[in-house]
Amino acid sequence: MLLAALVYLWGRQLWGRGAGLIALALFTFDPTLVAHSQMITHDVSMGAFFFAAAYTFWRYLKIGRRAIW
Repeated sequence: MLLAALVYLWGRQLWGRGAGLIALALFTFDPTLVAHSQMITHDVSMGAFFFAAAYTFWRYLKIGRRAIW
């Protein structure tokens, strides 16, 4: 759920609320995530971590100082 929230936030900040909702819908109905959602593996948690790191780095470059959530 954290990864979905970050996908929405980043999409909203880049292109607006509608684009954030579209990005969230595409992420939610991704066949890979839907098919493997019952398995507990490390790839989703690592993907969430790297996505959060990229998002935080992007905010740092955009704002020019430490980005507080």
